[in-house]
Amino acid sequence: MTAAGLPLSPRAARVARANAPAAGPAAPARPRAAGPTWTLSFLALLVYAISVVTQRAPLGTGTWSVALAAAGLLLIAPWRWTPLTKGLVAFLLWSGVGVLSSRYPDVSAEQWIEFAKIVIVCFIATNAIRTWRQARVFGWVFLAAYMVYPGRGAVLNYFVAGHTKAGRAVWNGIYDNPNDLAALSVLIVVVSYGIALSEPKRWLRWAALGCAAYASGVVLLTASRAGLLGLAMLVAAQGWRAVRQRRWGVIGGLALAAVVGWTVAPSTLKARLMPDGEVDAPRSRLDQMNANMAAVSSDLRKRVVLAGLDLFSSHPVQGTGIGTFYMLTGEVDEQLRGFDTHNTYVNVLVETGLVGFILYIMTIGRTLLPWGLRGRDPVPPDSPEGRWLQTLRVGMLGFLVCATFGSYSRLAMVYLFLCLYAALTEQVRDRVAAPALPGRGARRAGG
Repeated sequence: MTAAGLPLSPRAARVARANAPAAGPAAPARPRAAGPTWTLSFLALLVYAISVVTQRAPLGTGTWSVALAAAGLLLIAPWRWTPLTKGLVAFLLWSGVGVLSSRYPDVSAEQWIEFAKIVIVCFIATNAIRTWRQARVFGWVFLAAYMVYPGRGAVLNYFVAGHTKAGRAVWNGIYDNPNDLAALSVLIVVVSYGIALSEPKRWLRWAALGCAAYASGVVLLTASRAGLLGLAMLVAAQGWRAVRQRRWGVIGGLALAAVVGWTVAPSTLKARLMPDGEVDAPRSRLDQMNANMAAVSSDLRKRVVLAGLDLFSSHPVQGTGIGTFYMLTGEVDEQLRGFDTHNTYVNVLVETGLVGFILYIMTIGRTLLPWGLRGRDPVPPDSPEGRWLQTLRVGMLGFLVCATFGSYSRLAMVYLFLCLYAALTEQVRDRVAAPALPGRGARRAGG
């Protein structure tokens, strides 16, 4: 209608529609939750996450929580099939081929069933976390579970009980190896820092930063070179992003954290990083032992990798069967009998063959880069979702570096982290797609 109340001509109406604001608002600075938060599947998923992270839940908690969460999926529609779950299902099916041809089918079948449970959990998690508020709650529960048990326990072991492995912090369960504790703590640092960048409330942002600093301290106490490298990648990536955005306060904070971290780092870490002859100050007996162990560890890892490549050459397609690597290393090198790979990629390559390795890498890559290598994220990088997604992505890349020093291909906690990222990605897809629907309908109607 014109100002006088007369109808517009067809051509004028088309021009007016073309110049009108786009249907639906742009992504808001603060995303708002849509839909219920406390669904049955989501509550059961939180219980499962707590049992996985803390390793302290009563026996059977994980099983019944997964069953309850699966039952809750019947109340959720439609179900989501994310690139993560699709890729894991394909990887699971292919690894089943290796089970059938394995020399140790009973062992391999048992490990295959355990991994199938993880795939089911991933499907449940990516369907249970459907809103921004649920993602925040899941992230906070993840952090709280870590701070209450593994984080607190490792620090108490180190400073109070004096229970360490050659001066390196450990806890129990999946955290009884310093490198594993460091790698999983890197994930906690990433989740904490991502929440700090996206949380709307100031006191919660500071609480998340405190969790990130605490988990970073645990990484330093483990004296893990892989863990330190993962932290360095996160700091470097966030620093580069701050330089591009000219956020000098963030740059100063990261630089200060790096300096303070290196200053207070235990001498065992510095001894493992610096070979003999590169430090002037005399070393303690414990530090010298760590330096020697670091050199032996590096040599041992090379031998294990070479043994793995030898096994791969014998089973290049279907692999040796999931969960069988440590049972076969003695056939290549008697001194390595019973040794684990301590390398996720070699482990996957040997146990599932080249096809399984490609499926595994493609699954992680497709999850972390859902819009492709050249695709541009549809979410604004300065929005809460954009900051959290970018932080999780960079942090996962740092963890993938740590995975060259540990076997994490069947560790549930890692997949919970990937599920959080995949769920946030699906929320971005929904937010981008929803406003476009009225616009397309309006253009068809106007044509």
